[in-house]
Amino acid sequence: MNTKLKQSENPAVLPLISIIMPAYNAELFIGEAISSVLAQTYPYWELCVIDDDSQDKTAEIVASFEDSRIKYRLVKNIRCPAGTRNVGVSEMATGEWICFLDADDLYFPNTLEKFLQTALVLPQQMGIYGFNLYVDRAGRPIPYRSHLIPRPDGGYDLPPEFAPTVENILLFRYFFYFCGAFLRREIFKTIPIQNLKHGEEDYLFFMDLFLQYGDKITILPDYVYQYRCNPLSMTQDPRQIDSQIINITSQIEKVYQNPLISKSDRHLKPLCYAIRCRQEGFAKLLSGQKDQGRQMLLFGLRLNQTSIWLWIRHCLLVYLLSFMPTAFLRLLNGQRERYRKILLYMNSDKRMLPHNHPGEAACLISG
Repeated sequence: MNTKLKQSENPAVLPLISIIMPAYNAELFIGEAISSVLAQTYPYWELCVIDDDSQDKTAEIVASFEDSRIKYRLVKNIRCPAGTRNVGVSEMATGEWICFLDADDLYFPNTLEKFLQTALVLPQQMGIYGFNLYVDRAGRPIPYRSHLIPRPDGGYDLPPEFAPTVENILLFRYFFYFCGAFLRREIFKTIPIQNLKHGEEDYLFFMDLFLQYGDKITILPDYVYQYRCNPLSMTQDPRQIDSQIINITSQIEKVYQNPLISKSDRHLKPLCYAIRCRQEGFAKLLSGQKDQGRQMLLFGLRLNQTSIWLWIRHCLLVYLLSFMPTAFLRLLNGQRERYRKILLYMNSDKRMLPHNHPGEAACLISG
């Protein structure tokens, strides 16, 4: 089934989609983000912009868009995207479906339509998740940070680590982000967004989501938004390194307090710490933040949770690479990703599903 959603269709039949956009000093990019929403091929949406007391021209830019579907609210002293998202979800959103877009990211023109096509084909599902295409400040794709495996027909396959298993999420084999989620509103009645300050709320939320609704979340093998690698954003701010380290400890300890995590998965906790420190450290190295990357890697060595041998196995090589030029690290990472995708493609069953066939979306996970 290839459902085509048109503006001429009866809006009473099609659901309203609420888009939650937290903003703080977002004048550089929020205009582009809002324009990407206005360009959607699916017209029945509301955009809820929650401004966390910005000191720049964020409010003026939002006001310059004269569209009744755009809602704006000024809040004070929240200072974290999680808190502003909660305001949007609990106090502003009226739609049946809720999704998220950060003020420096971009939707593709058919993002909402693609989500809703899948939801209409699979009405029993509680949510759909798609992936992010990394772009730089100018909006250019960053090839060394792409995820999905291209197919000859123009579609994509999912790497095995993208399967939303508890082990994959615990070990950070893929990071699930709010902006890739399309969720029924009632989910937020049972799974709150925790008010953490540096992005770690994504990990806790999606762990709860897949533990409670795993068989009712469809993984869509496609890119649904563009994630801007913006060094001025809160998640890229090098001054936040100490707080990010604290949050890593907090998120892992909190997630292991979840009673739904089985005993067989609890032994992964030391490995979880080592992998998290390695990934965060390497990400900072790729963005040119060498000192912060080394701090993150050495934090893993100081932890009581990880043994010296575990750190040597998972972090030592990355630490040694931190003394190489950033351009070399990016080239090395790009080659690694390229060869990984080639090997995965050669070992796959090469299923040739149509690129925009949402009814088949879950098959890539369920087999």
